[in-house]
Amino acid sequence: MSKVKFSAKIPLKYQTVKDIVPSYKMTYLGSTATYNGGCSDVIYTVTSIFHKEGRRESRSWGWMPTLKGAQTAVRKNSADMHECMYNYCLIEQVPAGIIPIGAKVMGWYKWDPDPKDKDNFRGKWKRCPEPEWSKNTFGWSLG
Repeated sequence: MSKVKFSAKIPLKYQTVKDIVPSYKMTYLGSTATYNGGCSDVIYTVTSIFHKEGRRESRSWGWMPTLKGAQTAVRKNSADMHECMYNYCLIEQVPAGIIPIGAKVMGWYKWDPDPKDKDNFRGKWKRCPEPEWSKNTFGWSLG
């Protein structure tokens, strides 16, 4: 077995992720983002939530570099974020940092099942107001 050595010069003090991440261009689901001098100071996370009678479970599906990319992923139900279980989904704008207190909800969605589908496999995510049970909660995806 060979050993792999990795070294990187990371400043002890840095203000943003731009200071430690190189430039790159990313295209996903028709949304392209270019970051010059590093990545963005925010990401857009997508999280599905099951909520029923006080029971709540969640799963973060990932992140996108743009809000448009995250919205497209939800609209297309990428990777089956519903999974016949989750009844809510949200997109958060999450700033760089540890325990990102500044996370901001960019949109709530509720699963709208196809009335012809008895097994709840088919349907789509539809925008909805923030549910009462979620008020005063932040950091669904990270933290």
